[in-house]
Amino acid sequence: MRRFILLWSGLLISRIGSGVSVFALGVHIFDQTGSSGSYGLMLFAAFAPSFLLAPVGGAAADRRSRRHVLILSNAASAAGMVLACAGALASLRWLLMTGVVASSLASAFQGPAFKAVLSDLVEPEDYRRASALMQLAEASRFLVAPALAALLMTHLSLAAVLVIDSASFVAAALSAVAVPRRRPDEGAPGPDRRRIGSPFEGMADLASNPGIRRLILAASAATFAAGATQALLGPLVLGMAGPQSLGWVQSVSACGMLGSSILLAGKGGGAGEEKDLYRSLAVMGFFILGIGLSPNAATVAGAGFGLFASLPAINTRLETMLRLRISGDRQGRLWGTLSLVTQVAMLIGLVSAGFITEGVIEPMVGSGGPPGYALPSNRLQGESMGLAFFGGLLLIFTVSLRSTSRFRSAAWK
Repeated sequence: MRRFILLWSGLLISRIGSGVSVFALGVHIFDQTGSSGSYGLMLFAAFAPSFLLAPVGGAAADRRSRRHVLILSNAASAAGMVLACAGALASLRWLLMTGVVASSLASAFQGPAFKAVLSDLVEPEDYRRASALMQLAEASRFLVAPALAALLMTHLSLAAVLVIDSASFVAAALSAVAVPRRRPDEGAPGPDRRRIGSPFEGMADLASNPGIRRLILAASAATFAAGATQALLGPLVLGMAGPQSLGWVQSVSACGMLGSSILLAGKGGGAGEEKDLYRSLAVMGFFILGIGLSPNAATVAGAGFGLFASLPAINTRLETMLRLRISGDRQGRLWGTLSLVTQVAMLIGLVSAGFITEGVIEPMVGSGGPPGYALPSNRLQGESMGLAFFGGLLLIFTVSLRSTSRFRSAAWK
C-alpha cells in the first residue's frame, strides 16, 4: 500500500495542477475574447483529446510496461505545458492551444495506466480504500483547484501558472518509480492480450440491446447537459463577479458532489433504481435551470451545489443498472465504448452551448432581458437564459423518457 500512496500522491498533485491550469486558461481566453463560444472551445481543447484517446491509452497500459507509460505520458504532458507557457509569453494563442492539446493527448494514457496498475500495488482487501483515494484525487480538480487558481492569479501571470502545472506532471512522473518494473503477467502475450487494442468491439453489443440503448441515451443527455453547463457557467460568473468569485463558486458546487458520494457509499441499490434515475435526471435539470435564473454568484453557488450533488446519483444509478444487464466477460470493452460515447456527448455540449447562446439565444433575449433581472449586459442575459434553456431541455427529455413504455417495461425483457 505504501507504493500506491506514493504513486497516488503524484496523481493528486498533477490533478490539482491540471485543474488550476484549465481554470486559468478559461479566464485568460474569456478576458481576451469575451466569448462563451471561445471559452467552450478552450475547454474542448483541454479535454477532448484525453477523452477520445482513452481507449487507446487503456490498450497501451495493457500491452506495455505501465511504469514506462506513466513516466512517459506525464513527461509529455509537462512538455505540452511548457509549450503552452511559451505561447502565453509570446502572446501566440495558436501555440498556447497547441501545448494544451499536446498535454491532453498525453493525459489519455495516464488515467487508464494508473487504474490498471492499482491491482499490481494493492492487496485485494485494500481495493476499496485505494478506489476511494482515486476518487478523491479526481475530485480535487473541482474541490481544490478552482479556489487555488483564483488565489494564484491575483499574484501570478498565466505563464507562471502553466509552469506550476508542468511541475506537477514532473512530480507525477517521479512518483511512478513506485510502479514495479515488470508485472507478473508481463512478457507473456497471448491471444487475449493481443486483442486488447480494439476499443470499439463493444459497440455492436451496445446497439443490440434496446434497454442498454436507452440507458446510453440517458447518460448522453446528462453528460451533454453537464458540458453545456460548464461552457456557460464560467463566462456567466466571470461577467458577474470576476475570477475569484468563479473559483469559490466552483469549489462550493463541487462540495455537493463530495457530500452526495459519501451518502451514496452507505446506501445500497434496489428495485427502485430505474425510478431513482428519472428523479436524479430531473433534479439535475432543475438545478441547471436554477443556475440560469440566479441573479448573483451566491445563488449560482447554491444551485451549483445541488447540480453537483445530483451527478454521483445519476452515475451510480446508471452503473448499477448497466452492471445488472451486461455479462461479466464483456464488461471491459462495453465500459470502454460507453465511456467514449457519453464523453463525446459532453464534448458536443461544451462546443455547441456557447455558439447556440451567442448566435440564437442572445439575439432573442434583446437589450432589456427578462423581467426582474439586473445583470450588467445583454451577453450575460444570454448566458443566463442559455443555462435555463439547457436545464429546461433536460427536464423535458426526462419526462419524455419516463413516459416511454418501451423503456419502462419491454426494453428490459
